[in-house]
Amino acid sequence: MKVLLLIATVFAFVADVSSLAQYGKCPPNFRNVVFNAAVNIEPNWPNRFNIIQSYGIDKWIGFTLFPAGNANVAVNRSQLRIVMNPSQVADAVKIVTAPNPPDYLEIFNEPDIGGFGNPVTSPEQAARDVVPLLKAKTRTKYLSPAPALGYTDWLPRFFKACKCLDRFAAVTMHVYRPDPDEAIEQIRIVHKQFPNKKIWITEISPASQQADNCKLRKQGMINWMNQVLGWAARTGYVDRVFWNCGEYGTLYPDDPNRCNPSLTNNDTLSTPTDLLRNYGRLC
Repeated sequence: MKVLLLIATVFAFVADVSSLAQYGKCPPNFRNVVFNAAVNIEPNWPNRFNIIQSYGIDKWIGFTLFPAGNANVAVNRSQLRIVMNPSQVADAVKIVTAPNPPDYLEIFNEPDIGGFGNPVTSPEQAARDVVPLLKAKTRTKYLSPAPALGYTDWLPRFFKACKCLDRFAAVTMHVYRPDPDEAIEQIRIVHKQFPNKKIWITEISPASQQADNCKLRKQGMINWMNQVLGWAARTGYVDRVFWNCGEYGTLYPDDPNRCNPSLTNNDTLSTPTDLLRNYGRLC
């Protein structure tokens, strides 16, 4: 029975992928994904990412500096690693100066609010903390710190203090707003701050917490994705987006269809949701 279900799932992938590019053309490797849970306890991991990747998704974030693909070389290669906080800088230097370093490395996750239990770090302190990485000889391309509130002055202050904007391949930001127009405006603000830099939105969806009061249902989530990500793909400066989330997760357990951003279902085969099918057709 499981074999038959798996075969049916594979045929569904083929049918979905055949309808890619429904909404237009995106930059190369534009679509990516976020995994919030400890990925090594995800059902069907790392095949869950392989299934998502079959829809044209390129990289994934798992909020760790270290490989988390369970020795799966291809999955590890697709992972965007993050220096979660300044205490990991020394380890990061070893990684980027070792043989076969990662292509990209994001430096500091939500330092403005201390996301994931990390310490709150001022822009000026972060500028001092990043110096060892800036001095390292590496082919790894650095991505800027990703403030939770990217539309504030945290990143401009960071780059003013470190005088290192040219060392970063892109600036990063996180976007969570149920109103698509407000989400788009946040991205525009960051572009105005750094008009000559590409933007990687390393977390994006309508909401990240119940307090966001997102009331979108399934079609509303699809419409939001099409409007915000479709617009971003056409800007010429938003280079990549990371949809949150790849695993099954809902902000409202008592109403799981409310503002549910999941790209895969809560089953052992990691079957695709309609949102993943739509993400695959985005470009």
